[in-house]
Amino acid sequence: MSGDDRTLDATQRRMIDARARAIAYIVREGAKPCAPKSFNSVVIPPATADAPIDVYLLTPQTTAEKLPFGGHYRVTVAPDGSAASRAFTRSCIELPRTPPVDPQGRKPVGAFFNHIMDPVPTELHVFSSLYMQTPLMVATQRPAARVWPIVQGRILPPANESRDR
Repeated sequence: MSGDDRTLDATQRRMIDARARAIAYIVREGAKPCAPKSFNSVVIPPATADAPIDVYLLTPQTTAEKLPFGGHYRVTVAPDGSAASRAFTRSCIELPRTPPVDPQGRKPVGAFFNHIMDPVPTELHVFSSLYMQTPLMVATQRPAARVWPIVQGRILPPANESRDR
């Protein structure tokens, strides 16, 4: 293994520190995952050396057949170490990873989810749709009721809105 440098660079050290700060921040805020396990974490590399770092703290799956749709947070850690968070839901639910077939053997074409926290779907909806390998319809209420299809990693224009606007 000669020539294999395992030294962490400054950005990698910042990312490790950001994860630790994000977890400490979320614990102080009293936020918890929707499962009796520790959060899964994803640390996004900063765009520049002095940019904030986003850390996603996600509820872990309890089984391979179900995907949690709650208890997910994004914590943004500034270069000075301060942090701010946002929750993606207000409740804890799990959806089947593979939608069940009905008694007539018909497979659903997607899943439906009400989202009251934002006027548009979030990155967690896209992630969930990709993970479930099924389209996801996300209903939002503000500023007006809309239904957003998420298909193959893309948020499409609302299904119940005219496309010529």
